[in-house]
Amino acid sequence: MNDMTSVFAKGKAVVPFITAGDPDAASTVKYILAMAEGGADMIVVSVPFSDPTAESPAAQEASLRALSGGMTPDGVLEILRTVCKKCDIPVLLTSYMNPVFFYGYDAFFSALGDIGAAFYTPDLPYEERGEISDIAAVHGVPVLTAVASSSGSRIPAIASAASGFVLIASPSDDPTGDDLAAAAKEVRKYTSVPVVADLGALGLDRASAAAPFDGVVTSYPVRLIASGATPSALGEYISELKKKINS
Repeated sequence: MNDMTSVFAKGKAVVPFITAGDPDAASTVKYILAMAEGGADMIVVSVPFSDPTAESPAAQEASLRALSGGMTPDGVLEILRTVCKKCDIPVLLTSYMNPVFFYGYDAFFSALGDIGAAFYTPDLPYEERGEISDIAAVHGVPVLTAVASSSGSRIPAIASAASGFVLIASPSDDPTGDDLAAAAKEVRKYTSVPVVADLGALGLDRASAAAPFDGVVTSYPVRLIASGATPSALGEYISELKKKINS
């Protein structure tokens, strides 16, 4: 993966979230490349899953659309290979553990290592990270650390072990950002790495919610795709959001 420290060198990072295969593989590649052209600092690409309980309603619907279209883990990896040949934007692949387990840990992380992507999973507790961390490390795949606003007493241990950046996660499609800001303040006591908040479907009118963080993950592109938006429309959204959160 490209050096993640460079992502935060020019202001607050904009990190769009997109579901691979929604509505199809070719469109996903076009959307990612358009957002990279629009100024996205990193892309979160999600492996569609049949029971994405930690995702927002919009992302859950995107997963179902992608699966209905025949998207598979192999298809997701091929999307990443195509994207990484055409641009050098860092990619963070996110997946529930079930698809990774059935793919095979060694084969999965070997493929990610060859592509140059990092990995994040929402359903493997910090205390159980050893299940994949050693295998991922063998293949040079960074595994990102996340805390929830409800992590409480677990934050010191999670934050102090972080590298790259810490993701403050939210299951809401439209989190206010207030509880995430409080969690970010606590995280900063234990680590110097950047803190990135998942602000859900972050519209341009709510760009000020990014103020307490070093970067934001936005799933608004998922809504735009569902509405039939063109790749250029996603690129324009990213460009405008980047201007607003860094103004």
